[in-house]
Amino acid sequence: MGLGDIAFDKAMEKLEEVFLHFANNFPADSVSGYDPVLHKDTGFNVFHAHSRYFTKVSAYQDKSDNIGFHPLVDPDNVLASMAGDGFIHAIDNEVQFLRREILPDGTARYYPYNPVSIQIGDIVEISVAFVAFPAQGNKYKFVVALRGILVLDQEAREVSNVTLNSLIAIHNFQQKADILRMRSRYTPAKRQVAVLHRTKRQLYKGQIDIEDTQQRMARMRLNEDTVHNSNTMSQD
Repeated sequence: MGLGDIAFDKAMEKLEEVFLHFANNFPADSVSGYDPVLHKDTGFNVFHAHSRYFTKVSAYQDKSDNIGFHPLVDPDNVLASMAGDGFIHAIDNEVQFLRREILPDGTARYYPYNPVSIQIGDIVEISVAFVAFPAQGNKYKFVVALRGILVLDQEAREVSNVTLNSLIAIHNFQQKADILRMRSRYTPAKRQVAVLHRTKRQLYKGQIDIEDTQQRMARMRLNEDTVHNSNTMSQD
């Protein structure tokens, strides 16, 4: 939720453009899932991004693709124990949790951050990927897949409620997205869409601080005797 921030509202406009790009490259009216909403209490624009913990083992993704959970995400191996033999935690399931620190020389330092410490009121930046998954009836579902959460500022947490109430009082509530107008811009696809496979990359440029144990975990590949956990991002 962007609390009426201009940059966030522009990002919402870009999100609509991305969805339209997908929709215009598939058969007409075959893509669904774009669902911008207004926060029920504030009226501010909201969009949802998520990532599944596991991918199903298949001909396209086997147990060798398992990367394991980061120790900050699954410190007690609870998630890993749930995977069984049929699922893995693959690169498309990974969400990076980072915190940014500005050094005295003005450069940014990023380091792994415990997701449990991220709370309502924190100012964060998220990284996402846009994916269209096959669904029933030759349909496709457009999904905003979460790839990373970067914590920028937690000092605002203490005053977030006061600030939010002030914003609500002066905010001219956003109009709901005109889905019919947007859908009227669809055109049927005239070409096949290539499937792109995600490769691991650094989400943020800058100095990364990672403890030795975390480095070892990042390189670890669980073997056949280790609990496997992964997931195929299925459509909701």
